[in-house]
Formats: sequence, C-alpha cells, structure tokens
Amino acid sequence: MQFHYFRPQIPAHRTQLRSFFQTDETTRTFENNLACLWDAESDKLLVTLRGNKVIGAAWLRKSNTGLYIKYMHVIAPSQGIGRKMVEYLKKQQQILECWSVYEAKGFWRKVGFKAADSYGAMVYQPRFAS
Repeated sequence: MQFHYFRPQIPAHRTQLRSFFQTDETTRTFENNLACLWDAESDKLLVTLRGNKVIGAAWLRKSNTGLYIKYMHVIAPSQGIGRKMVEYLKKQQQILECWSVYEAKGFWRKVGFKAADSYGAMVYQPRFAS
C-alpha cells in the first residue's frame, strides 16, 4: 500500500483518479465537490494505491489551527484502509482534526480522536506513553 499526494487541478492526476471516482454515486459527489470546492492554497488530496489502483482518498484542508480531514472515501472500509491513511498522517504529524466521519465514531476513537462537538467533528489527541 502506497500513499501519495495528488493535485486534482493537474489533468494527469484527475485521469488517474477517474476510475476510483466513477465507482459509485458517493465518489462522483466527491469528484464534483473537488471540482467546485477545491482551494488550491490550503487543500491536499492524499491517495492510497494498491499496485496502480486507487483504493482510498482523503481530502485534507489546512486551516490556521492545523490540518484536518474534510472528507474521506475508501473502496472497502472493512480492510482498514482508512485507519492506515490516518496512521500515515499521524506519523507525518500532520493531522489534527477530522470533520467528516465516514465510519463509526469508534473507528476514530481507536486511532486517537475524540468528539469535539455534536456535529461529528473529531479532534486528534495523541495518547501519551506512560
């Protein structure tokens, strides 16, 4: 499993993601949102590849308080792809918040997030070694 940062405004990157985005209605919505709501200054797209096939994408947005996951979509949530993406971001010490929960909140708690408010925002709180 490999992780790469893609820029959706680059045509070659969009072509590579096309098969992933056209798998179902949810991913088409993801692509439409990228086309309309992408902020070139503050957004990144982390893509997970298995071989040359895209199996997951996380739309990241940088704010003045840090980086957060705006939206995440994976082809097979039960395979732990989302968890591995979050762990990769945590290793890079980049991710602070998740504003969109694609799996049960228990998933986010397991990887070190806690609920921030009643709207589903989850804030990353690393566990300290004892």
